[in-house]
Formats: sequence, C-alpha cells, structure tokens
Amino acid sequence: MKSKLKQYDIFISYSRKDTEVVNRICKAFDEEGITYFIDRQGLTGGTEFPEKLANAILSCNKLLFVASNNSYQSKFTKNEITFAYNEKEPESIIPYIIDGSSLPPGLKLIFSGVNIRNIEEHPIETVLVDDFLSILGRERKSKREGFETVSVRKITSIKLLEELIVDFLSVKGLISLDKSDMKYLYESKEVAYALVPIYNGNNRLHQAFESLKSSIGDDFSGYTHFYIYLKFSELDSTPMMEEMKEVNDFFSYMPEEFEIKWGLCHDGIRSEIFFILAK
Repeated sequence: MKSKLKQYDIFISYSRKDTEVVNRICKAFDEEGITYFIDRQGLTGGTEFPEKLANAILSCNKLLFVASNNSYQSKFTKNEITFAYNEKEPESIIPYIIDGSSLPPGLKLIFSGVNIRNIEEHPIETVLVDDFLSILGRERKSKREGFETVSVRKITSIKLLEELIVDFLSVKGLISLDKSDMKYLYESKEVAYALVPIYNGNNRLHQAFESLKSSIGDDFSGYTHFYIYLKFSELDSTPMMEEMKEVNDFFSYMPEEFEIKWGLCHDGIRSEIFFILAK
C-alpha cells in the first residue's frame, strides 16, 4: 500500500558544495513556516529514491534552483531541472544565483521568460523570503520586536553596478533620479547598497527608516553621496502626507555635507527602501 504523497511548498535543487548557503535558506524558510523538500543524503542505487525525488518535484508548488558554478556541473541538479521543466510550468522554477556566476547557455534558454534572482539583490532572510511568501500568497509569520537590521553590501563587480544603474533608470518614479546621478555612481570609487523591506501596518516608514539607521550607524566611512528610492508594490498605497515626515526626519539624521537624491515610485512586486551610498 502506497503512503499518501506529502506536499511541500518548495523543492530545493542544489549542489552539496553549496550546503552552507542552502542551510541559511532552509533556516529562513523554517522561521516563516515555508515547507520544503531537500535531498540531504544524495541519490542511491535502485529505483525507489529517484521515484521519490520525481514525486517530490511534482508535488511542490515551486522549485528553487540554487544556481552556482557548482550546481551547473552537477548531473543531479541538471536532471532535476530538466524533469521539472518537462513536467511543470516553466515559471514554477525559480533560479537563485548565489556566486555571481552567469547561467550556461542551455539554462539561459530554459529561464528566458523567468525572473532570475541573485543573492546580492535578493538577500536570503529578507527579500528572498518575502518573494516566496508573496508567491505563496502568505504574510510573514514572525513578529518582529524592535527594528530589523539589514546588511549594507559593497558592490564588487562592474556587472552588478551596471545592473543596479539599469534598475534605477528603468523605474519611472513620481520623483525621478536623472542620468547624471547614475553617471556619478558609475565613476565612483566605491558603492554600497541595501534593500530595506517596508511592511504593512502603522508606522511602516518609521520602522523601515529605523532599520536603515541601525544598519549604517554613525560611521559613513567617507561616503559623500546618498541615493534612495521608495518603491511601493501595486497592492500598497504610496505614502500619505503625514508619512513623508519620516523621510524628512531621516534626511536630518544624515551629515550636512552629505548630498542626498531621492525618488518615489509605485511600480514593483514588493515595497522596500532601495538605497545606495557612494564616494
């Protein structure tokens, strides 16, 4: 008698060489009640486990492909992606690049119509988790006490900087940043950025800006320019007049010699503060 097939939210396809990053993903999913199937032992001989693996892929809502140079070379991840592509809707497979690599030509073809995420722009504990909760039609389970600290990340490659600039220029805001600002970013000696989620509820901007302040602290490390976009999803309202006071309060927190440019848009799948420091 066959046991009832257990259903999961997500099937995680990965290389064991990337276990450290995958463990972070699993921990973040666990904290929000996102269920997942992950192969910890590896394929064994016989047919029982491959069938179990296939059934798990079919039963999962989405497949998260943890993309890296390691996984591109793994025959197991190739088999999982190929099977999922043949048996499920292509948009149910979500590639997540964790090492700054480029997808091989074959995978680029498979994912040509898919929103490809990466760990730099979609940090695990914040943006990636929020993306999956949105896809699954859920809200965050965890209740935050105090303010969330986010990571300020330095941009270490021209490719990522160019993608960042394109992202800024492609969004039409109610208040826009111009191309001269983007030119300054491209010519800067050092650029850092962070994404701060804006959660629904009272004091949403106050909480987001407090998270931002707790991340950058008082040490601006020689940065002289600050660029910010307040991005709101189609489901969230843009700031009311009383909320804009939070923007002004944050600007007064910054050093007087800091040059600040900012914009606001209502065009995105999630609400967040997208900010950049440059020098």
